[in-house]
Amino acid sequence: MSALDDGDWHLVYDGSGQPTVLVTEIISLKNGMFYRFKTRALNYVGAGENSTDAVLLCAATPSAPQ
Repeated sequence: MSALDDGDWHLVYDGSGQPTVLVTEIISLKNGMFYRFKTRALNYVGAGENSTDAVLLCAATPSAPQ
């Protein structure tokens, strides 16, 4: 994951040991900011190519209807 204005990516699983990460929760995102996500497959043969970036907007939680 990376904010669009920086180049920092956050690794979820590094490939060492038995994979246990099937889902991850990203916290500390800021409302109104766009973030980029990408994935790649990893198995005993090695790592695949990165996916294209998915760009997502972090939106505020909507208020309850009145």
